Amino acid sequence: MFTDDSELRMSAKRCRKSICFLRLEIENVRCFAERQVLDLVDSNNRPARWNLLVGDNGVGKTTLLHCLSCMRPAPYFDSRTEKQTGIQPWLHDQDTPDLERLLRDGASPTALRAEMTEIPTMDSLRPSTPRIKTGITLDAENNQLADVRLTGNEPEKTVDSFVIFYAANRHMGHQNADKLSKAEPDDLLQTDTTELVDAADVLSRLEYSALKGNADSKARLESMKRALVGILPFIDAASDIDLQDPEELGSRLRFRTPYGNVPLDGLSLGHRTVTAWIVDLAWRLVKRYPESTKPLEEPAVVLIDEIDLHVHPRWQRTIMKQLSDHFTNVQFVATTHSPLMVGSMSGVNVAVLRQTEAGDHVVIDNEPKVVEGWRVDQILVSLFGLETARSLRVEALMKERERLLEKNSDTPQDRSRLREIADELSSLPTAERAEDLEAMRIIREAAAAVRARQEDRA
Repeated sequence: MFTDDSELRMSAKRCRKSICFLRLEIENVRCFAERQVLDLVDSNNRPARWNLLVGDNGVGKTTLLHCLSCMRPAPYFDSRTEKQTGIQPWLHDQDTPDLERLLRDGASPTALRAEMTEIPTMDSLRPSTPRIKTGITLDAENNQLADVRLTGNEPEKTVDSFVIFYAANRHMGHQNADKLSKAEPDDLLQTDTTELVDAADVLSRLEYSALKGNADSKARLESMKRALVGILPFIDAASDIDLQDPEELGSRLRFRTPYGNVPLDGLSLGHRTVTAWIVDLAWRLVKRYPESTKPLEEPAVVLIDEIDLHVHPRWQRTIMKQLSDHFTNVQFVATTHSPLMVGSMSGVNVAVLRQTEAGDHVVIDNEPKVVEGWRVDQILVSLFGLETARSLRVEALMKERERLLEKNSDTPQDRSRLREIADELSSLPTAERAEDLEAMRIIREAAAAVRARQEDRA
């Protein structure tokens, strides 16, 4: 049954503030050994709107997202008076197996510390704004949890955090708009899945309520449609989002696309996935701030594993700005394997996770060299660890040339081979567009013709 706004308004009023992360410190957590710091601030030392974690598979990017979620402040209650006396990291209430999943093999203690602030908008942080700190230390013996100690608490604080975690294999549920009334998914340490709200269910319920005269539902529906129009590349107007039989709850959601009127389940996987989590995020904000007239502009922290999942390169370049335009007070922390996302928007805070030469632990580089306007191949080499963005065959030629140049001998065979490699490498395309490549081909042919005439005259 649809939960109307009267039920939402009965919820306790919220202060329209949420935490923003500033810093995470970890020690002996899984693949991380000595103390590592993840900074989540911009060049002005304010919470960064966008934070991208990049690195190879298995270097702990998802682990950092889990750690951030686990360190969000949760209320602490006195067991005798049952009154809240302070805060503690959410992780503290988890079962022993969940805590042991964070331990590093053969190392102790495992420590996590987070620094946050509670502000109503992303740009409202001031030097005098209080910082919130949570910390926890896990002592282990023989890779088994022996003791749990809280550190860095501020017992006078009563903080209302709002953190949403989207796992890499997130998927849309069915007819679950009422079931997902809680703002945060549970069991983040136990599963890598996130069931998203049924987008068609949410939009049809809001439209049904709007048709019954509910002005708040109408405003929420319009804001969600604006977000979808602004983010999805295949629709141009709110009228392209069609709910058939709006008088009937659960009616099918269809989109007017260049290829016709297509149901949600008929969209491509990329379009369907992004549609699902945009509506999911919007619906969670509506639930979180039931009295807000603009819930999509309210504060939250969103953690997204593999934000570029199923997203075309052209869309990867624009999706961060599009999300920022519609979710104006959300702090995003995302993992990505996309160099296009790293170079698509100025002001993005990038952290690179790298395995050490010894290969036994990972370090966090908070200040990688990123030059605005870099090409994708430059980002791939500098931040993603590729030796070159060329094909494997060309890479082998370049390495062969290096080996020959480093040799002490200078045989005729080596000189001949170097000339062959140089000729092949010099013929490789360097322009970015097909038109430029064609122009270069014409120039080379003209130059060859001029040389031929000069040789004939000689």
